[in-house]
Amino acid sequence: MATLVIQQNAGASTSHDLNSGTTSIGRHPENTIVLEDRSVSSRHAEIIAVNALYTVRDLQSSNGTKVNGSRKREQPLKHGDIIFFGRVECRFHDQPVTGNAKSATPAQVSKDQLPPPLPLGRIGAGQKSHRAGLPISAGAASLVFAIIGWALRLIAAFHYARYHNTGLNFALAGLGVTLICVGGTFSFLAISRKDGTTPGIFALILTLLWVAERVVTASSDN
Repeated sequence: MATLVIQQNAGASTSHDLNSGTTSIGRHPENTIVLEDRSVSSRHAEIIAVNALYTVRDLQSSNGTKVNGSRKREQPLKHGDIIFFGRVECRFHDQPVTGNAKSATPAQVSKDQLPPPLPLGRIGAGQKSHRAGLPISAGAASLVFAIIGWALRLIAAFHYARYHNTGLNFALAGLGVTLICVGGTFSFLAISRKDGTTPGIFALILTLLWVAERVVTASSDN
């Protein structure tokens, strides 16, 4: 049976058996293999087993899936392949794992039991060994931008009503609108990639409320 060995700190690893069918991988607890790393999307990738042949398929994750430095949406796997799910390094074994590595249990694996690390020179030009992910999901980021944007617009309105400072009012309102638009952009990214879908939807609603407000204001002015 094939296994996926997840590399941890100081040479430690966790081994997971890859059963027939589909093995889902991601940060969400409903996945078959849960990787609690911010560079990993909620539903990052899946490994499909058909007639003892294994293929890894990326599910449009934010930080991608690489096999031996090559980033593609779908790649067949062979024994010894090095797989990166975001920042998380894994090794694919298509033969019995020897040593202290046990299924789904952290264990120490000696260096001579694993394939040699991939030289950086073999990674595609202009690419790094992995790409750092966002500290939070795209959906959470979009909601934060949208909320801060609306807060700045409300502060600008309050400040103008009390002090009639047009310059400061325009500056705060302009910054608020910019952040709302950024939040709207991130919300589309979050929803399309399923990376924080719920907060992304709330951010999109806040953005649409601002658009509706502008439409009503323009109609009133006319």
